[in-house]
Formats: sequence, structure tokens, C-alpha cells
Amino acid sequence: MLRARLTFGLLPLLLLFLLVCLYAFRTTQELGATVEDVLGRNFHSIQMVESLRASLNRMDTALNAIRPGIASDARRIVDEERARFRERLSAELLNLPPPGRAELLMRIDTAFSGFAAAAEEQLRFPGLGALTAEGSAFLAVNGALDALRAREDRKSTRLNSSHSQQSRMPSSA
Repeated sequence: MLRARLTFGLLPLLLLFLLVCLYAFRTTQELGATVEDVLGRNFHSIQMVESLRASLNRMDTALNAIRPGIASDARRIVDEERARFRERLSAELLNLPPPGRAELLMRIDTAFSGFAAAAEEQLRFPGLGALTAEGSAFLAVNGALDALRAREDRKSTRLNSSHSQQSRMPSSA
């Protein structure tokens, strides 16, 4: 009789404990999936920044190699890379980025427009001093890309450090 009362008295507590365990397990899985999703998007974003930087550097290299009368290869490279840069940046802007990131992307877009105009001027009139305008516009785009990359790096560092596994070995061992 006493055994039956104890069993039936503890049974609700056991069920409650199992429900809490299931809830904790499910919540942990959802949080892990969320972190993986954010880190995946962050990785994609960093890849996009690096591809924009590569296009910018190829355009800058082509513009620096221009000599009067020999601008056809530079024109082709600049046109191809400008189209790639615009395509990648437009795709990123169409993804409806969060507010802080959207401002940085708009800053990159504005700086790149200045770079593209200076590059076009240099292609039209090589050697007439457009190099300084192109150089300062290049630095503006590069600075905006650096700011976006730093923002994304901070986010991934913050997520990775908050979910790092601690060593079981004591530091004195």
C-alpha cells in the first residue's frame, strides 16, 4: 500500500522531469541550428566582400598599367570587373540586409560609383592626372570594404567565442 502511494506520488515528478529534459534538448538543438545559420550567412558575406575586393584590385591593377595609346586590355578588364562588382553588390543589396549592414553596402556603392567615374576618366584620357582621383576613390571603396569585413568578423568572433568548448584539462597540468 505504501509502495503504491510512493510510486504514484513520484510518477508525476518523473514525468515533469522528462518533459523538462525534452524541452531543454529541443531548445538546444534550435539554438545550435540558429548559430550555424548565422555563421553560414556570415561566411557568405565575407566571401562576397573578398570577391568585391578582388574585382576592385584587378580594376586598379589594369588602370595602373595603362600607357597612352594602349588602353584596350585595361578597358576590357575594367568593364568585366565593373560588371562583376555591380552584380555582386546588387545581389547583396537585394537580400534586404539588416540596417547597419545596409548602410555599409550603400557606402560601398557610393564609393564605387566615384571609383568607376575616375576609372572611366583615366581610360578616356590616360596620363592626364586622373590617377590621383582614381587612387583616392580606390581608397574610399577599400575603406568601406574593410569596414564591412570588420563588422562581419566581429559577429563571427562573438558567435564563435560564446559557443567555444572549454578544455577539461586544468591550466596547471
